[in-house]
Amino acid sequence: MNGPSFKGIYVRNLGELDRGLDDHPYNDYLVEQASIAYDHDRTADNEYGLHWAGPIRGISGATQQSAVDLLVAAQPFEDSKTSSSP
Repeated sequence: MNGPSFKGIYVRNLGELDRGLDDHPYNDYLVEQASIAYDHDRTADNEYGLHWAGPIRGISGATQQSAVDLLVAAQPFEDSKTSSSP
């Protein structure tokens, strides 16, 4: 069952692509997907299921890793092109 793992690989690499592009065209999409997963696919124990829009089911190690990949990809980042180094 590669589906749950594929989602994580997809969002992780989409996040890396987004960080490399000047206009960050995928940032809003990643943040929206992370918000949807957090609001609709998370148990009281902070476990994530297979479908980020819900309902919560199919919880596995692969779904947890994909959710972590999504949440990390959606995190704000410092744009090195606009920040100055100390």
